[in-house]
Amino acid sequence: MVCPSSGRPIAGRRLRVQVIQVGNIGKEVPVEVGVIRAQPVNYFYHFLGLCVAKLSTGAPGRRPDVLTISAPLPPQEKNPPKPRQSGYADGGIIPQPAGQAMDRKPEKKPADKPENDTASEAAAKGGRVGGGMAGGGKVRGGAAPGGADSALRLINPTVRDYMEALSLRQFYGGYQPLQIDPEVLNLGIGEVAGIDLPVGMYEAFQRFCSDDSLAPLVEKYAGTMGEPLTNHLLAQHWNSLLGQERFGEDCVVSLDGGQNVIEVATRVFTNPLGSPGSDRVRQYVLMGVPCYPYYSTIVAVHAGIQGFLAYDGESFTRGVETCCNKSVGVIIVNVPQNPVGYGLNGGQVERINRVARAYDCAIVVDAVYANYSASEETCRVLAGFDPERTIITDSFSKKFGLPGLRLGFALSASSELNHALRFIKMSESLTPSNLILAFAGYLLEHHGEVPGLLGEGVRRRHLRFRESFDLSSLEGVNVIGEQPEPGRTSMHSNPFYLLLDITALCGRCGMDDRQVARFCQEEFGVRVFPGAWVHPDPRLSHEEFRSLGRLNPHGKTTYLAPDFPRGAQIVFSQEISSGRRSLLRLSFGAEERIEQAAAALAGALRSLWNRAGS
Repeated sequence: MVCPSSGRPIAGRRLRVQVIQVGNIGKEVPVEVGVIRAQPVNYFYHFLGLCVAKLSTGAPGRRPDVLTISAPLPPQEKNPPKPRQSGYADGGIIPQPAGQAMDRKPEKKPADKPENDTASEAAAKGGRVGGGMAGGGKVRGGAAPGGADSALRLINPTVRDYMEALSLRQFYGGYQPLQIDPEVLNLGIGEVAGIDLPVGMYEAFQRFCSDDSLAPLVEKYAGTMGEPLTNHLLAQHWNSLLGQERFGEDCVVSLDGGQNVIEVATRVFTNPLGSPGSDRVRQYVLMGVPCYPYYSTIVAVHAGIQGFLAYDGESFTRGVETCCNKSVGVIIVNVPQNPVGYGLNGGQVERINRVARAYDCAIVVDAVYANYSASEETCRVLAGFDPERTIITDSFSKKFGLPGLRLGFALSASSELNHALRFIKMSESLTPSNLILAFAGYLLEHHGEVPGLLGEGVRRRHLRFRESFDLSSLEGVNVIGEQPEPGRTSMHSNPFYLLLDITALCGRCGMDDRQVARFCQEEFGVRVFPGAWVHPDPRLSHEEFRSLGRLNPHGKTTYLAPDFPRGAQIVFSQEISSGRRSLLRLSFGAEERIEQAAAALAGALRSLWNRAGS
């Protein structure tokens, strides 16, 4: 056995082994393991006991006699202190809401829907509801939920509660193929369609697959490092967006879509809820809401959520400063933001860095909409995030309008973070298929203009809508986020979306945003996305912030943390319930009939206001 970085034999040498705990990256524990003798790799794994990660001797430039491995978390204490809540799942890992025992059937919650909620009923029965308008029907499986003959009894109670409160059917209608009804003006879908390109993506894929040299890729596993050419081209692409040379091909980790990046990163930077306490046990993800629905992804890896309201870049930054605490393992920064559309400036980025350093937590920048912003500065400021603790998320669903590829990437300048991401991904599928990764490289090399063209097409639609949608003629409706200058039509940092505040309209009509969205489609033929789906379901809240963090003028720590009881499943700040607004999210990715859609939506909202006053 030789050292890969130096080529020197290591058989018979005494090595200093550094154990980097999963979820505890950065804290190295020297361990003497004695003399390691040359032998096959599988025996070498066995010699190290529980270690299951791929072994390396470190990146170039490091000492060649330091062997870096990744090991599981240390065993739990024999008698760990019991959290306040009771009713743990097997292994004492996932706590349940207070008072809910393991064998107790989940409480049947009343359906949260209006009368004649045909979409919700169809979703609950498993029927097809086109375009993601299905309501939050409960997950069903054979018999009554939680009954003796139901498979639901086998599911972790916390996950089961999530399934009932946050059914995926309400977001995507059961993952049906996109079929745009010609009778429906679709401002509610997040896919990209109908934008003229030099070559269609389907034709590009056919041309790519005609190369006979690709056939061997189908017969081989993709390695943990992905495709070198694709990595190189994507790193160059992001260096251009950031305006600096930050990434090389070894800084790119390929995953199964942008959502998989969030899932893997959450597993890297947080510990399962209920893990034994220590200075490095971080069990929560901090995020601003409204936001893309990360919630099901986070709870599926047994982490908790701490959320705060943020309707612009400054309120997001203040929320991070106020709410971050010692139990947070990672901060999600969605910029350009979905659905509000805000960006950040350099000062706000540095303030977030300061908080992350104070609490020594990671930052995940979800920047999948980077190519849609009209300003280069929206992406350039992202270069200010601390490179040693930051991961940037990218996705081909939005970059090339190809969600069917299920291809996402994580980019980090830190080799340790990249190794940790690959280690976690090894347990799932190594990386996406070689063929898909090679196609991504083909697109970046031969059709690198497509992301810019898609962004330009969406920006034009956004402007056309703002010019056609007469907001001044509507009562009870306002635009949230960046406002146009007087006499000019402007747009958000993320023009893919526009968020309407209909709180006053809902109050006058006695309706919620889901009912308003349903009315717009059924009565005026325009489909929009209700804001209820970009907020965590209030039924998932078990705890509120006891005391908000605040600036600390004394001591080494910049911020004081709230004191959370261990075992809380999801933690919301108190303002999420009291300050939440009724919203409609509009999307400009797929609909081409913009002026017609703007007129129909304005007519629907005007009709509701007038009808309530008659």
